[in-house]
Amino acid sequence: MRYGASTHGRGSDCRVSSMPSLFRFLFFLAVVGGIVYAVVFSLANFVKYQPREIIVTVPSDKFVKQQR
Repeated sequence: MRYGASTHGRGSDCRVSSMPSLFRFLFFLAVVGGIVYAVVFSLANFVKYQPREIIVTVPSDKFVKQQR
């Protein structure tokens, strides 16, 4: 007997799948994607950053043109 077919009172030994595995997989991906989207949205809107000044010293030989 195929999955999803009704048993019509013949016993409950047949597995009846109410949702195909492709839909379950797509639903799982949608839920995980929604959770990831919610986390990124929360980080972008509720975490306040503090700007800081960064000073990097560049050696002067980086500006000199190399002669071949």
